[in-house]
Amino acid sequence: MTVLNPPGFLQNAGATHTAESFRNWSGIILGGARASTSLIARGGVNASLGNKLQVTQSGSPGMSVIVKSGHAAIMGTEGTKQGVYMCLNDADVTLSISAAHATLNRIDSIIFKVQDSQYSGGSDTSSLVVVTGTPAASPAVPTLPANCIQLATVSIVANDTSITNGEITDTRVYLAGMGGLITVANQAERDALLGLYDGMCCWRRDTKNMEVYNGTDWGIIAGRAAAWTDFSASLTITAGGGNPTKGNSVYTARYKQNGKDVLYNFKISIGSTFSAGSGTYNFLVPVAAETNRLAVGKVFVNDSGTALLTGICTFDSDTTHVVVFLANITGAALSATGPGTAWATGDTIVCSVVYEAA
Repeated sequence: MTVLNPPGFLQNAGATHTAESFRNWSGIILGGARASTSLIARGGVNASLGNKLQVTQSGSPGMSVIVKSGHAAIMGTEGTKQGVYMCLNDADVTLSISAAHATLNRIDSIIFKVQDSQYSGGSDTSSLVVVTGTPAASPAVPTLPANCIQLATVSIVANDTSITNGEITDTRVYLAGMGGLITVANQAERDALLGLYDGMCCWRRDTKNMEVYNGTDWGIIAGRAAAWTDFSASLTITAGGGNPTKGNSVYTARYKQNGKDVLYNFKISIGSTFSAGSGTYNFLVPVAAETNRLAVGKVFVNDSGTALLTGICTFDSDTTHVVVFLANITGAALSATGPGTAWATGDTIVCSVVYEAA
């Protein structure tokens, strides 16, 4: 591959300014790449213009869907410098869905595609198309043709006679200018970004956070604080000599994670049918810690209302459990023998720990 000449919009270059050249020059201003080290931009839907190529059910639901107006940049996939095609749909387009299978489900894809006879075939056109999937017990998204973007998938169950919005999954990828904010649906779409560079920014629509790539990984730089996630049903205690049995004890736990920072709180209220097991207690954490396990948390133990004990909570021999050490009883680890005395109904353990995720 060599330097392409003439450069874009050189005076008097005339007919040597080919369509492919213009597509490549347009791609210069778009963020992201089709593939690692690709010369072709990522493409996607313009998130501001028209109705953003949204796919919806028909007004009277039947075996069809509607694709609304919008602009898209569709990346070429048949040539190494094919560039991006600027495409427009200026009104609602109704697309027919093939009849459902009698006993099997399938998944169809709604796409915006380009056909270019310079690379294959005899057509030069853009079109909105349904790619029909294969009925199966576990259906998969069908293979997509060259030079296209997927707008949505449609789940067609056996004997389906009408497509509703509940069967349509939005899969649009949105455009961003080079150096601009790329909007992504979730972590999976963020992790699929290619052409990464130090300073690339994205907006996560699932978390409402802005993240920046630092050349190695992603970190949150702005947005709302992470939401709390309940971990009560998953919290367990293990012990070297035999695990305790929860019985009618009440375990309450929740955590939040911002990037690699994890804040974890839990409370255990011992019930009358709690079985203590044997050995030192290890309390499960919701997210594995990094290998150095650098974390110290606070713990408060109420020994049946007769003794109030404090201590620390930290990682011990692995990255998935923390242990508790009580200062009041000479730094002994919390265990099946309880906080100095046997566990009794009404005893409580309250712990808060901050640590770095793996």
